[in-house]
Amino acid sequence: MSRETRVTAYEAEMRLALLLDLVAQGETVVITRRGEAVALLAPPQASPRPEAGREG
Repeated sequence: MSRETRVTAYEAEMRLALLLDLVAQGETVVITRRGEAVALLAPPQASPRPEAGREG
């Protein structure tokens, strides 16, 4: 089971590198604005989808 960390948008802006390290270790990060969740940083799934707009 992965852990979840909640941070404000300001904290996310100031600590993005740290948050990305946490996500790389399997954590999920919820970014909030005025107390409401507005974004989610999560590790990629085991079999990633092709990126939109990329040609092979």
